[in-house]
Amino acid sequence: MTCHGQVSQGTARSRGCLFGMLAFAALGVVADVQIVVPSQAGRTIRIAAEEFQKYHEAVTGCRPPVTEAPTKGCACVKIGFPSDDPFFAGETDAYIVKSAGGGLEIVGKNSRSVLYGVYEFFRQRCGCRWFWDGDVVPKAGKIDFAGVDIREKAQFLYRGCQYFAHRGLTRFHAEQWGWEEWRKELDWCVKNRLNVFLIHFGKEDLFQCAYPDLVPYPDPSVTEPCDSPSGYDMRTPFWSLQFKHLLRKTVLAYARERGLIHPEKIGPMTHWFFRTPPEFLAAKKPAFMPQIDRRYSQPSGLMWDIRQQKWFDEYWNVTEGAVKAYGEPGMFFNPGFDERTVYSNRADNVALKIDVIRRYNAESHRRRPDAPVVMEGWDFFMSWKPDELQTLVQALDPAYSIVWDFTADIAYDFQAYPWMPKRNAFTGWGVVKKFPYTFGMMLAFNRCMDIRGQYATIREREKAIADDPMCKGYLIWPETSHSDIFAWRYFTDNCWRLSPKTTEELLADFCRDRYGAQAAAFEAVWRKLIPVSQLWGWSRNCVDMIAGDAPHRRNAADRWKSAETPPVLATVPDIFAALADINWEGDFVRRDAIDLARTALDRAIWFAYEEMLKSYHLCAAGKADVTEVKAKAERCTALVRVFADVLALHADFSLAESLDRLDAVEKIRNPEFERIFFENSACGYCRSHQAEYARGWYLPATEQLAALLTTRAAAKDFSPLPGLTDFCDELRKRAHPIRDFAPIPAHRTAEEFRRLMCTAAKL
Repeated sequence: MTCHGQVSQGTARSRGCLFGMLAFAALGVVADVQIVVPSQAGRTIRIAAEEFQKYHEAVTGCRPPVTEAPTKGCACVKIGFPSDDPFFAGETDAYIVKSAGGGLEIVGKNSRSVLYGVYEFFRQRCGCRWFWDGDVVPKAGKIDFAGVDIREKAQFLYRGCQYFAHRGLTRFHAEQWGWEEWRKELDWCVKNRLNVFLIHFGKEDLFQCAYPDLVPYPDPSVTEPCDSPSGYDMRTPFWSLQFKHLLRKTVLAYARERGLIHPEKIGPMTHWFFRTPPEFLAAKKPAFMPQIDRRYSQPSGLMWDIRQQKWFDEYWNVTEGAVKAYGEPGMFFNPGFDERTVYSNRADNVALKIDVIRRYNAESHRRRPDAPVVMEGWDFFMSWKPDELQTLVQALDPAYSIVWDFTADIAYDFQAYPWMPKRNAFTGWGVVKKFPYTFGMMLAFNRCMDIRGQYATIREREKAIADDPMCKGYLIWPETSHSDIFAWRYFTDNCWRLSPKTTEELLADFCRDRYGAQAAAFEAVWRKLIPVSQLWGWSRNCVDMIAGDAPHRRNAADRWKSAETPPVLATVPDIFAALADINWEGDFVRRDAIDLARTALDRAIWFAYEEMLKSYHLCAAGKADVTEVKAKAERCTALVRVFADVLALHADFSLAESLDRLDAVEKIRNPEFERIFFENSACGYCRSHQAEYARGWYLPATEQLAALLTTRAAAKDFSPLPGLTDFCDELRKRAHPIRDFAPIPAHRTAEEFRRLMCTAAKL
């Protein structure tokens, strides 16, 4: 029988080799299976042995002991012994799992790959599957060790993911994770054979580490002043920096024990999520780089003038402070100028960027010759033209520099700025088969935290890397974590080695592994949903329409008269009807059913808004009647009402429950943090599928506009529509802008989910 859900942390209890053997000796029992490790085994090998022990027990109910001296007559699982097998030639994370003497041998190129081998054995032989939100562990009376011959070598040197800096819903925003979430996440990384992860948020206490006599730890019970008055870059802490120091130190130590690499930042890293403390500014009085744009132009956000050696070195002091506090990273991350423009003359600006990246890469190599330097692709795709990037790579040393790109899923027609070319992807940068680079996907901007993987684009661009030895990595680098469960599975299916299976075949495997008896039903929904989800790429969601396009352009008749609903939207009622028939039980099913439903609702709401406004302006032109306007308005409002109710059905989408989770991990002592949390999550870049805003903002805004259009059409008054209520500001005025609209957990029932899906199917 297969259990779909998490393995309890209680099954992971660790026993020393000696205690395990003494227990069996005291009982006069020889174990059928014993796990054997070398006497000189390091920590990662011993973790591999403990994980084999844990999952053997999870599968069979029997927990084999770990020993350095096995007892005769038992099946031995030998883990981490040296091997001279020629298969291990080359720079890989290769491993071998094979039958030997009635037991197993698990060997690897390095300790990390031995751990991979343990998980791969349980995946291939026992049917275990590793999802970010839990393991699938089939049960069996015994595990057969015969006929095992697994030999794996990675196509890509680096397989990595990023955890970014925005705040909001705990599931999606890693800065809010406590130790429980991080331990689960790092285990998921290793189980899926990743080897790089980057915690890419917050200054944490890096200035306190680098300048302990200059920058004090702030009092967490006092609201820190912030020179950015609103939005996602109000970086006032919710936990004390002392606690965040301990958490970060624990996370990185746990990762290092498992062989995971965490790149440390170098270069002019000052940014919206890495602001310079006022104490440093007051004492050091740094000279600043010129900057012609307004991005992060407050004193805390400006880059120090790295054209001067003093400030070039001061940034290195911050990096070295981080290394001293948190350990040697094994890799460095160079963000470059990251969205900023220094000079108005483009040629001068590019020349300076090239010089700064080259200098920091060279200095990094001088200080740590064994640590490669990866250069963030975000600025490259967004603001460098292809010929400029070709000049950059020609100026860099490929022995230690890697273009760290993760934008391969960008739409072919995307254009960051009018002066930038479309299709500005890695294929035009002079790196393919010439210079080390990585391939990866970002999935979407922060606000777009639903299903939207662009598989056709990814598959097309994977052709360029299929036989390219210069492609050194395959990344997933989103602004929100675990937004699209199948996209993350697609990534793990391809980041070790490109899968020969089609996307449809990978989807079928995913549904079989995740949903058990309901696999066929879910696969049918996914197949209908994916084309609908792919209507938008990185940047749009229905909230852009509710809070942006519709109210701001309500009088732009031409904008709405030309709006057309895509034919694929005709399948949306079928999606809801199919979801109404599922058995809404189990963590995986409840989470994914909500994800599928909210994604379909998101796309439907966008086009329902367009249809509502189109009908109004056609009515004004004498091409529609008030009955049509009223029907479109009622449908749009009903869809948003269902959307709000669906989001309330899961804790994943409650900001109030995310606040509670923060407080449960570590007490929030900042008295103003609910208000700061509101500003962080309600800004134009971050407002999204949040239950409280759906109830207190998106729904009343829709009701107001729908009523206005219907009333005006009935009165045949087509004078310019008046301004609408700023519901975001109305929330801001409340004492509790988030908690006032918190969902009621008792309403989260299968009956309520089915009712909502049946209602949506009729709309």
